[in-house]
This record gives sequence, C-alpha cells and structure tokens, in this order.
Amino acid sequence: MIIPLRYVGIDVSKQHLDIFDEGLGVPERIANAPQAITQIVARWRCDVLVVFEATGVYDLELREALGQAGIRFARINPARARDFARASGQLAKTDPIDARMLAAFARALKPATEQIANPARNALARLAKRRDQLVLMRAQEKNRRSEADDRAMADRIGRLIEVLDGEIAEIEADISTLIKTEPEISGDAQLIRSLPGVGPVTCMQLIAQMPELGKVGPKQVAALAGLAPFNVDSGA
Repeated sequence: MIIPLRYVGIDVSKQHLDIFDEGLGVPERIANAPQAITQIVARWRCDVLVVFEATGVYDLELREALGQAGIRFARINPARARDFARASGQLAKTDPIDARMLAAFARALKPATEQIANPARNALARLAKRRDQLVLMRAQEKNRRSEADDRAMADRIGRLIEVLDGEIAEIEADISTLIKTEPEISGDAQLIRSLPGVGPVTCMQLIAQMPELGKVGPKQVAALAGLAPFNVDSGA
C-alpha cells in the first residue's frame, strides 16, 4: 500500500509560523520558538512534505527540528512563490493565505527536498556569519581611524580595533577546531584546500555556505553560486 504524500505550507516570520496542513484543511499559527516547533513537528511523519520560503535565520529552528525528525522539507525562493501565487490568480497576501499557497505550490510543483543538514555545518555557518560581521566592523573602524583628525579619538578607535581583533581570532580558532573535529567537514576541507590558491577563509566559507559541494554536479554548483550563464533569447 502506497501512502499518499501530504503537503504542508509554512509562512515564516520572526515571531510566528503560519501553517496550512492539507490533512487538517485549516490554517493555524504557532510561535517561532523551539518548544512550539518541536510539538507541531512531532505530529508529522514521513508522509509529509513541508515547504516554506527561505528566510535566513528565521527558519533555522524549523529546519533543525524537521531534520532531526527525518521529515522532508523544501526551502524555496520567495520570488518563485510569488510568481506561483500570481499565476494561480492569488493576489491577496496575508500570512495564512501564503501558507495555503505554499502547500498548493508543493502539490503542484513538488520541489526537490533539501539534504538533512549536519548540525556542525549549521554551527559553522553561524560562526562564519559572525566572523564576516566582525571583519566588516573592523574595516569600518580602521577607515574611521585613518580619517580621525584628533590623536585621542584615533587612540579610542584603535582600542576598539584591538577588541575586534581578539574576537575575530577567537572565532577563527573555534572555526578551525570545528573543522578539524568533525569528520565529514574535515574531509571536505582537505579536498578543498588541496586546490591551488584556496586558503583557510575561502575553504571555511565554501563549506559553510555551499553544503551541496560534492553532492551535485559542477553545472548545478555553478548555478547555485550565480556563475552559470542562462540564455535570455526570447523576443527581439
């Protein structure tokens, strides 16, 4: 006996998750918080495909809960979801409507599901993001110090730069430890670093931002990285 797939659409925001489960047929709202997410994920089984728009950190708890429960899910580009809504004649936009639309999107287009993320990769992505933020802050402060026309102010800025240097060094040490101690990540890092010209920062960013490396073909990787050319030959 084949169990038919049931589709669930979720509209993700910072505070709430609006959910439309085809099995229930009514929208519901829960807090975007670990306990509430765990409770609702617990009622789903392998016959469910959950679809939601990619929203960065706001869907992280949801992704991790679904991954731990072994439930298939797909994150889709918000622009693709809006195109589907317009093509379906759905012009109104509210959170419950969006959740229902995402369930319909899943049933009609059956998007490819995501690989279950390794928790260590999620941790690495968080560290990489924080490092990027600190490096940007340091560059801004260095520019301000170079433009300071007062020695005392330049010294103040310099002390902040020293603090940022220390924070960046600590995060980079955590990143190095994580890469060395996680077998899957360590293996990927060794392969990537074997390429000429690839240093530790590039290696770390590739592992954190492109978990698809090694799992899909070169053309798909180029498309994911935004480096693949696409024809735009229609019309004049």
